[in-house]
Amino acid sequence: MDTIVSAPDEKTVLVCMHGRAMLILLCLLYDTPISNMTNYAHQNTGLYHVKYSDGKFEVLTVNCGAHLEALLLEK
Repeated sequence: MDTIVSAPDEKTVLVCMHGRAMLILLCLLYDTPISNMTNYAHQNTGLYHVKYSDGKFEVLTVNCGAHLEALLLEK
């Protein structure tokens, strides 16, 4: 996260990671113990939208699968 915030000219950044890493990141963003990571919902290719401003991260969207539903409708 330090690398991302050290590039203030970048307005949108895509981060792809494995599910377990995502759950650990959520614990860090929510300032909760890593032992609580199973409390967060997660699905493969789930989308999380995070905003950074004033030195803080805010999770705006959690585990969104709308992009998957759109693919299913195309079939």
